[in-house]
Amino acid sequence: MRMGPEAAVEGLYAAWIIQDRDAMLAYVTDDLYFAQLVSPADLRHAGVTVGKDKFGERADMVFADWAFEKIVPIQLTVEGHIIRYLCDFKIRLRRTGDLFEARMRSVFYVKDEPGGRIYRIEEYHDAACFEAFMRLNNLPR
Repeated sequence: MRMGPEAAVEGLYAAWIIQDRDAMLAYVTDDLYFAQLVSPADLRHAGVTVGKDKFGERADMVFADWAFEKIVPIQLTVEGHIIRYLCDFKIRLRRTGDLFEARMRSVFYVKDEPGGRIYRIEEYHDAACFEAFMRLNNLPR
């Protein structure tokens, strides 16, 4: 495992993939700002959430809808305490079993302190790809 601010990002994703809510929340601040930048019309839990508790509730909705099969880092760039992360991911929609594979960009901001936790996350998804997945599978958006 890496040292420094990127360790928080890797820890968060390791907890996310196994849907360990408590472990995941250990990597974020109480006032976390989380923005999932895809239309809420396409994804019910998209948008902005502020606060660790609200982030946990949102994660519960995501975990109820999707099973995460893989998150593979493609590129990780560290600039001070800002981490830019590009990954491929594969998730399965629980109610249909359909598989969605895509690439996502994220920007993480980590507190500049020992054991720094993440205080801001911005996720950038391919909205057109996701919308096409939902339409092709005749799923309500």
